Amino acid sequence: MFRDENEKVLTKARAPRQPSDAAKRTGSKSRKGSADESGSSSSRSSSVVARRPEMISAQIRSISPALSAPLQDEGIRFFFTHYVSSSPKLQNGEVDCTKSSPQWSLLSIDPSFNNAVSSVGFAGLSNVTKDPEHTIAARKKYAASLRDITLALQDTSKSDLDATFKSVMLLAAFEIVNGTSQSNGGSWAVHIDGAAAILKLMISRRPQGLPATRLQMMFVLSVCFKALSRGEQVPSSMHDWTRSVRRSMDPVDAHSTALADIMIRCVNFLSTIKNVSLVDSISIYLEAVDCDAELRDWNAQLPEGWRHKTIPTADTSEFIYEGHIHVYEDLWRARMYTNYRWMRIMLSQVLLEHQANLAMFATDETVQREDSLHTISELAHDICTSISSQLTRFEDVENVRRQVPPMSGVFLLLLPISIAGSAMGVPESMHQWCIRMLEYIGNKMGIYQALEMVGLVKMQRGKWIPGNDAFHVPLGGSVWKSDALITSLISI
Repeated sequence: MFRDENEKVLTKARAPRQPSDAAKRTGSKSRKGSADESGSSSSRSSSVVARRPEMISAQIRSISPALSAPLQDEGIRFFFTHYVSSSPKLQNGEVDCTKSSPQWSLLSIDPSFNNAVSSVGFAGLSNVTKDPEHTIAARKKYAASLRDITLALQDTSKSDLDATFKSVMLLAAFEIVNGTSQSNGGSWAVHIDGAAAILKLMISRRPQGLPATRLQMMFVLSVCFKALSRGEQVPSSMHDWTRSVRRSMDPVDAHSTALADIMIRCVNFLSTIKNVSLVDSISIYLEAVDCDAELRDWNAQLPEGWRHKTIPTADTSEFIYEGHIHVYEDLWRARMYTNYRWMRIMLSQVLLEHQANLAMFATDETVQREDSLHTISELAHDICTSISSQLTRFEDVENVRRQVPPMSGVFLLLLPISIAGSAMGVPESMHQWCIRMLEYIGNKMGIYQALEMVGLVKMQRGKWIPGNDAFHVPLGGSVWKSDALITSLISI
């Protein structure tokens, strides 16, 4: 299931990573960072209390006795400060990370999970500090977690598969933070495949009628992104599973299974374009229309619990787009909803590219073109406006435990930001804002993949914009970005 990469990983730890050309260009900017420099919004709701990152304690010095040993780890400290959503305060005003979510109790009882969390944190820390010792620590923790996972899978009857599943997902996140999702023979994809196999085993042991977890539902989309990046079809087992758990889920959350079904269809369709197994413009155009209609119908019947309010804010932090923020009742649903937005943008770009080749639609070309451009503009704007809600740190954990996922939304934002910033017809101001966001996430939050994507976003925009704000559809071109723009999305 997994490749034993321990020796290779440890060998790489002794040599500094050579940054890509894109990262070198953005790396010329200041990369000074500390644990209190992650951005946030000023969004508020009746059940969610948020605060700006500069108010967050940079060092976690007071922790509960049960987790005192693991939280002395600098990597885990950085992880909690930058990549965790909820952090209540102790009486002395410092952050108590141990009460963020029941998930983090695994730190004290599961070695593979502890090492995986630490590896992600050390990877981010090394990207901010440029300290080679942090890089070595990240690689060693990664290798240790991989060894622990391999041992656990030798006898699954005695293993905590849920903890193992989460550990594998964290190792996938390591590839994103480390900027290696496209190297090492596709380690990110290997981890996704491994997690899918573990999930299949977990499902086989699940009592009938037990609902899927939100993490598992989000993971289905990661399987979709992996398939899309490779031009493959999504395994039919994912489609079968989402349908089987629909009735057992919370009625409002169950709308996510319908979205997953549509996303699977869309990914399978787009993969046929990517691998050139479908080249007929008429067939492509009509299938894109059908997929887009399915997404629009899904959105039209969503209940109020999935909706958001757009409100103005005086906050001027980096993550605020044009002075407005989105307020969501439930941030997990908000993250699921973001997938609807970027997928419709991609489908609209398919329509724009192929309708120009179809004489049969000539009379409607102008109307369809304007409709597609309007859809792209509106959804890209929504993606940018929603960013702040995904990077907010929350204090009142008891009130928001169900509404706020344990992990920050930063890992889920790289792909939507990149698509919004490079989409057909978006204004230059939006493109530049998205570039700044990727640079901030890379330089200040230590997620190196964000810097890798800056050059790709600029290159992709160049295909639509020849030299000024004049818009064109490239003849014989392709809507496809580099795989890095697809595989950077990870579900944690």
